[in-house]
Amino acid sequence: MVDARVQEFFDWLVVRLLEGALDWLEDVYVYPMALFIGDEIRVENGPEDTALYLEMRRAHAAQLGVYAMTANVLQVTHKTTGHRFSAHVEYTFLRDNGSEIGRNKSHYRCHFEDEGRIRVESIEILELGLPRLSSMATARRH
Repeated sequence: MVDARVQEFFDWLVVRLLEGALDWLEDVYVYPMALFIGDEIRVENGPEDTALYLEMRRAHAAQLGVYAMTANVLQVTHKTTGHRFSAHVEYTFLRDNGSEIGRNKSHYRCHFEDEGRIRVESIEILELGLPRLSSMATARRH
């Protein structure tokens, strides 16, 4: 059974991503943060790096007609020590008529802080399901 707090966190994250508001990045991600995409490793050094990447992905999804997005936490594995856990999440991208455009799967390494807030330490993108997004994922910032 998936921890309800983890599902709620990823549901909240989807809403924030679709809104385009990125003022929450520093509260959620632990920097520097590793982002694994295929054979590439990106290091996000701060919220500015992550904001550029997420805005590029959000804009591309909008061009493809993404109207809604859902997060389905498939599995949560709690570590035996501390507050660390990993989560496998599948994102579904939908048109305004509810038809599916694609799915992405990601693996998150996270921890609960003392007050219960979730922080993301690293992300591994396992499957990129949006058309042409795969080539964009490894675009470098200059």
